[in-house]
Amino acid sequence: AHPSRDKYDEAISQCKEARMMHLEAMANERCGMFLSDNGDDASKEYITAAYWLYNDWGASSKTNNMLEQHSFLTEATQGYRKAHSDASSNMRLANRMGGDFK
Repeated sequence: AHPSRDKYDEAISQCKEARMMHLEAMANERCGMFLSDNGDDASKEYITAAYWLYNDWGASSKTNNMLEQHSFLTEATQGYRKAHSDASSNMRLANRMGGDFK
C-alpha cells in the first residue's frame, strides 16, 4: 500500500473523531511532507493545520521547530501571536490595577 492524500485524509478524520489531537497533528504533518515531496502546494495547508494542533496540544518545542523549518508559518501565525501578546498585556495591566479584565 502506497501513501496517498486520500489515505492521509482518512487517518486525519479518524484521529479527529477519536479526539486524538496529537495523532491528528502528526498525520497532518506527515501528509504535508508527503505532498511537499510531490510538489503539491496543498502541503502548506496540512502543515499549518499540524502547527495549530500541536499548539493546542501544548507542544511548544514542536511548534518552535516547525516555525524554523517552514518560513510560511511565520506569516500564517503572526496575527494570532500578536493578538495573544496583546491579550496577555491587557491581563497583566488589569491585574496590576487590581481589577477584573473582561
